[in-house]
Amino acid sequence: MGRCPGSSTRPVSDLSPAAQEQLAHFVRPPNRLATLAVRGLVRALMAMGARGRAGTAAAVGKLTYGLGIRRAVTEDNLRQAYPDWDAAEIRRVARAAYVNMARAVLDGITSPELTDAQAAPLLLDGPGAEAFFEAARSGKGAVFATAHFGSWELLGDLLLRRG
Repeated sequence: MGRCPGSSTRPVSDLSPAAQEQLAHFVRPPNRLATLAVRGLVRALMAMGARGRAGTAAAVGKLTYGLGIRRAVTEDNLRQAYPDWDAAEIRRVARAAYVNMARAVLDGITSPELTDAQAAPLLLDGPGAEAFFEAARSGKGAVFATAHFGSWELLGDLLLRRG
């Protein structure tokens, strides 16, 4: 039946029948035209490369902010969280949040399509990484706590690839 989206290792057949049905409904567009459109979009995004996707995310995020989609809510939330920020700083951070969200969406769409070679530079490393993966492989579980830095959409795929 294939692999779970975002997973290079776990077959969909490992899921319960109910989970397989939910996944099938979620990942399969409702008709052939929609399926072809989604596949075309993913291929186009992959053909852009990482820099092209980052540029596209920046353009989409800025456009969405410019169109005012939930902009008032975003800016109001920032004003409440940071009452000492001036209007220019609120707008700058809000615009950056829109760009970051667009990047996360594109990462979520494209991460299952990354080859291992494309994912290799993104794989988790650093102090404590090997201890975490060793604990995770032990079968007893492991807790991964991190600040919300980088692409959280890519995190699950990278964790699965690393083992």
